[in-house]
Amino acid sequence: MVMTTIVHDSAGIHVNYYETSHHKEGTLDLAFANPADESHVKPDDRIEVLGLNDDIDVKSKVNVVLKHTDGTTEELPCIAC
Repeated sequence: MVMTTIVHDSAGIHVNYYETSHHKEGTLDLAFANPADESHVKPDDRIEVLGLNDDIDVKSKVNVVLKHTDGTTEELPCIAC
């Protein structure tokens, strides 16, 4: 199980994660592949990060799914940095 806290700022998305099975903590910084996608994130969005695994490294590609309160979703590509 991976629990995450995601913080959004002008530099991208920062994922603080805690792997309960491994008792590890860390921070994964993600940048939008298209910087204009930053404007799609809303303060009350729920965000799911796809593609997180033990092999993730700088420049790994992952997608984030923005789940908006109106029920719509958007999947946006990001790059680990």
